[in-house]
Amino acid sequence: AENGPNTGKIGKNGNDITILKFSITPTTNVTIKDLDVNLKVADANVATADLSDLKVKDADTGSTLTSKSSLGTATIVSVSGTDYVSFSNANTPATTSLATNTFTLSDDFSISANTTRNFIVTIDTANTSTVTGAVITAGIGLGTTDNYVKDDESNEYISTSDIVPSSVTGNAQTVEAPTLAVSKATLPSSNTFVLGAD
Repeated sequence: AENGPNTGKIGKNGNDITILKFSITPTTNVTIKDLDVNLKVADANVATADLSDLKVKDADTGSTLTSKSSLGTATIVSVSGTDYVSFSNANTPATTSLATNTFTLSDDFSISANTTRNFIVTIDTANTSTVTGAVITAGIGLGTTDNYVKDDESNEYISTSDIVPSSVTGNAQTVEAPTLAVSKATLPSSNTFVLGAD
């Protein structure tokens, strides 16, 4: 299930920024063998080092379960007139006909039967002007093929038709530079100082 965050804004120069929250509730003890993280980045200016360190973490403990530290070289592709970022280290990079990059992460982790486990997808943003304005949408896929989730009791893979839903997509997060409003305080009407007063 997709649990947020709502469409919003995230900062540049940030570490482990949450771009997706989701949960999984199996009816049997399972091991997640593969997990697709789908990443769509709408922007014409993102450079190679602007986004990095894609992680899936346990939302309750903060522990990292699987990750991709380098997304690879960033190039711009146009899909239906909109510019998107294609990352060379994606298992399926974005193309002129597909705006989403798919990273298949393969570090195993287990979930107990009838237990809801909460997860987050995080990313690092660089302190650059080129990352500002990037619109990031993340998703998760569990059922591209039948070898993503293994039933620990039967030692067999769970069919994609038995994973409902087999994928979820989060809401768009726009990278913005932090702002700080500073205003001049009104001076007091009297500037009287008392020296030596108790």
